[in-house]
Amino acid sequence: VTYSPACGTSFTRTNDVVIKVGDKIWNGSVNTNWFLADNWTPSGVPIDSDCIVIPEPAASNNRSPIADYFTAINGTIPIPPSITATAKNLRIRNNSALVIKSGTILELADDLIVEPNGDVLIESTASLVQSNVVTTNGNVGSVRMQRTVSSVGSQDYVYWSSPVEDFDVRNINLAGSEPIYTWSPTTSNIFGTWLPASGTMAIGTGYIVRGLATPPSPIPASTAQFTGRPNNGIINVPIYRGNYTGAPYTGAGNTNATNLDDNWNLIGNPYPSAISANEFLIRNASGLSGDTPSLEGTVYLWRHLQAPTSTADPFYQNYSGNYFADDYIAYNLSGSNPGGAQEFYGNIGAGQSFFVLMDDAVPSGSTVRFDNAMRLGSIPNDQFYRYSGSNEPQANTTLERHRIWLDLMSPSDMATSTLVAYIEGATDDKDRLYDGHELSDSPSRFYSLIGDEELSIQGRSLPFNQDDSVPLGIIINTAGSYDIAINALDGLFEDPSQGIFLEDTYTAIIHDLRIAPYTFSTESGTFNNRFILRYNNQVLGTSDETTNSGLNIMAYKDFIKVTSNESPIDTIQVYDVLGRLLADYKDINSTEFKLQLSNQSKGALIVKASRYDGHYLIKKVIQ
Repeated sequence: VTYSPACGTSFTRTNDVVIKVGDKIWNGSVNTNWFLADNWTPSGVPIDSDCIVIPEPAASNNRSPIADYFTAINGTIPIPPSITATAKNLRIRNNSALVIKSGTILELADDLIVEPNGDVLIESTASLVQSNVVTTNGNVGSVRMQRTVSSVGSQDYVYWSSPVEDFDVRNINLAGSEPIYTWSPTTSNIFGTWLPASGTMAIGTGYIVRGLATPPSPIPASTAQFTGRPNNGIINVPIYRGNYTGAPYTGAGNTNATNLDDNWNLIGNPYPSAISANEFLIRNASGLSGDTPSLEGTVYLWRHLQAPTSTADPFYQNYSGNYFADDYIAYNLSGSNPGGAQEFYGNIGAGQSFFVLMDDAVPSGSTVRFDNAMRLGSIPNDQFYRYSGSNEPQANTTLERHRIWLDLMSPSDMATSTLVAYIEGATDDKDRLYDGHELSDSPSRFYSLIGDEELSIQGRSLPFNQDDSVPLGIIINTAGSYDIAINALDGLFEDPSQGIFLEDTYTAIIHDLRIAPYTFSTESGTFNNRFILRYNNQVLGTSDETTNSGLNIMAYKDFIKVTSNESPIDTIQVYDVLGRLLADYKDINSTEFKLQLSNQSKGALIVKASRYDGHYLIKKVIQ
């Protein structure tokens, strides 16, 4: 019978013969390389079944050559970068130390024990991963985990989450009394608000902190250092939502609010390692293991690429300085939006907090779950916002996927993006894990549509259908000339022979986006029926919507006449060939209507007539 209690005491009993399984002990007899066999007693690089001890250096009057060398490097054992070190568990004795170098992963099956005068330093982009599924944290003692954040100015907010227990949020390196907030979806207004925060950071909760001061030596510049017992095991974080379930309404600023706007929660990665956003979403948004899904299946990470302004007034409050919601990057199993050079590959870094959208169907006070299954040993810990550096694809690359990122460019060259992804597992209906809501308060917004739902990310089914089409919507705050352009492509769309076209239903133009961006003029407003993404430029046969609409549009010398042989006409819009709205008639409630034309309105025109029952006709006429 084999027993497996704690390290150093496990044994096998056979015919009353007890064989004790010993620890693997660091000796450092050659150098500081973890992966050199002779640096360990017994000889051999540790594997995931080994129990490891970093021993205390010998006293100065009783030092062996091994102890002399060990003391000469201050008892510090560095793990080289870009390599994964493994063990069953690890004990750091008093006065000894371990450094997990940047880019390196230490993966333990079980616990980390750090004696009171021992030291473990996890450098920025390194990870301490613990893989066994446990319900409680079995770690003992403290570690120091560093997170370097580049280019943080005095007005820049960083979204933090503590990877250790009992860490005071003000111990993040702050420049004086900089503001600190958490998000409450149920306080102040029915769409939530920011609340001042202080004291111990709740595990799995997100905090935003403005600025980052120069830390004391020897902590590297632009670095926050978290000190405490490292979090481990299953962590359940409560999430909340408001009670508003009604129709959209106008917020305090210039943006319409919906029933989902009191469902946002700011949570965070609770571990000293990266976690897989895919595994997190699958666990909490799909009903895994019979759990009730608590989240919509998208995470939103703050990038803060634009300085605050008094002109972009979000619906949350009337602030004099406002940050742009377009600075959030959205990610789900379809990928990230924006993409291209800004693409996020799904590894949520240690110390990183992010927004999630709570499902309207579950009660307030439900929980999201973090667990060790999300801390895969192969996940790099190098993506953190704000973090500038090279990002290499690491997640979700085994799925078949073919993606298009499109940008809407304003007259001032500000871009807002949307992603359409043909991906394994998605359908053409709403998919919790593949479709992400549009989160933006930008004056110009760009999204795809499934019915009335505005999506930042839309997953579509495979196999890819050349005749598929995707409705696109825009919200324009200021009239002017705008562009729609390709930002990035992958999969079959990288083949230049695969067509990518934009149909403008207001001008009856089908434009090849591979050749150039599509430039159009528009008035301010919301336009959910103007643009269609499509993959061929063939003029299709007249649809039932047209031939059976019962509508007719005829141009005469001085007027245009619209008639309906069935239900009354509701609206008529007239555009020029650049898409500029020339006339807009509403609630006509007649089966015949004449549009009197001025001299400025003559030439080629696009007329759209709609009935109350939803049938419509779009026709190009010449005056």
